[in-house]
Amino acid sequence: MQLNYFKSLEMRRKAETKLLELLGAFADNLHEPREVTFWFFGEEYDVYRLAAIMKEKGFEIVSVVQTQTAHDEFLLIGAKWMVVKDDSFLDLTSAMDDLASAYNCRYDGHEMEL
Repeated sequence: MQLNYFKSLEMRRKAETKLLELLGAFADNLHEPREVTFWFFGEEYDVYRLAAIMKEKGFEIVSVVQTQTAHDEFLLIGAKWMVVKDDSFLDLTSAMDDLASAYNCRYDGHEMEL
């Protein structure tokens, strides 16, 4: 599932909090690590700089591709194994937004298998 298109960081955090509550009610393996992918958009140069930093921080770079949009942005997908129910998981949204902004990119959200 991917959490994106929220108008504000606060709305995204509320949605993620609710999602974790629902997952806790229906899933019994939230304490097990799972792969989470993180999606970013930006200009080619900026996306490749961000990819290099993410790799240094222990992320696997899954893909860097040019999109077929009017802006011809590049899409970067990075992945990392993590425990979803960890309290620090909610802080990832703001951390990823900050990381993207530092490299003139846009954080679109994350996705994980349940």
